[in-house]
Amino acid sequence: MSGRRGSAAIGTRVRGDRRTGVTARPSRWLRGARIVWLALLAALLARVLAGNREALADLARVDRPWLLVVAFALSFGQLALSASFWVRALDATGYRVRWPTALAVTARSVPARYLPGSVWYTMSRGAMLRATGVGLGALAVTALLESVLTVLISLGLGGALLGVAGRLPGRELTGVAWVVTLGVVTAPPVLNRVLSWLARRRGATAPTLSWPDHGALVAWMTAFWLLSAATFTVYLHAFGLDLPEPSVVAGAFLVAWAIGFLTPIAPQGAGAFEVAVAALLVGGADGPLIIVAAAFRALIGLRDALAFGWGVSRSPSAPVVVRPADPQVRPARR
Repeated sequence: MSGRRGSAAIGTRVRGDRRTGVTARPSRWLRGARIVWLALLAALLARVLAGNREALADLARVDRPWLLVVAFALSFGQLALSASFWVRALDATGYRVRWPTALAVTARSVPARYLPGSVWYTMSRGAMLRATGVGLGALAVTALLESVLTVLISLGLGGALLGVAGRLPGRELTGVAWVVTLGVVTAPPVLNRVLSWLARRRGATAPTLSWPDHGALVAWMTAFWLLSAATFTVYLHAFGLDLPEPSVVAGAFLVAWAIGFLTPIAPQGAGAFEVAVAALLVGGADGPLIIVAAAFRALIGLRDALAFGWGVSRSPSAPVVVRPADPQVRPARR
């Protein structure tokens, strides 16, 4: 759940990893398609840079640099909220992991986000937590919950914000409809069926969430995405761009992120996210806006480098408290 593709992509043909319970290794054709996509993306980026030199030179001066500092500080909250989600999800499966432990594991795993593929970040966290005594089933359920909820909530919140701002047909009514839809698809009776179907496809035991667990996990995921959207919105307003109101920027970020996540040939959503966010904000492929949106990855990369340094500095020999708890997730009926 970090800023980009921290969980296994749904529907990707993969092989299992026995150590973490998380799947990996996308098919050969998908790897080839990603290489072609990146080559085309590099060519497009070079063309955009060449055709917008003057505009980009103006943007490089940054109108409000202090907003970049604020956005950078807010980005660290994403790691904290991601760790909180994992702590609560593991608690629901019967394992109580200390939040500082989960945060250190999250920080030490961030370099895996930059490896080709979409599952290495989750696998890294899973492997480290597996070494502390967390069961494979609990790790698989947590990864599954993160994958499903991150897409549903980012799309739901983004659609609601855009609808209320009048950026979707139906204006405010569309925003209300998105909120209602989000509530329905994430309710335990519906979400448990989705989780059961996905678990059966992966040969795992299907989890069944209770209402208290459901409410807590949705709350943590909602907080994560609201903070993520706020971070991007603050970042974008640091530049001299003609932007709509902040709620529209936040909604566009959330929907564009989901589009990038669900584009299997775009590693980390590269290209798909930037084009989608520009289309949602200005109605077309605006070169300077695409470049600034892409540069957001540099800010997150700097955050990840500092977080990784902090995580490595934590003593690996420090005692880890993983206590069995009363299982809150029950096997679903076959």
